[in-house]
Amino acid sequence: MKKWEYKVHTSRTLGEGAALLDGFGNDGWELIGTQKDHKEHYMFFFKREKVASQPEPE
Repeated sequence: MKKWEYKVHTSRTLGEGAALLDGFGNDGWELIGTQKDHKEHYMFFFKREKVASQPEPE
């Protein structure tokens, strides 16, 4: 079964947040939603698949 990790990023402007999307995408994060909060800030919600732990060599 796949396991996920999540990240929320808040930006003061839409352009500021959009400038970070390429960087997050290059790190494997997928944008799954956006929301504007009560202070007119933009929230970006991301997820990516957790990497399975590699067993330690004996």
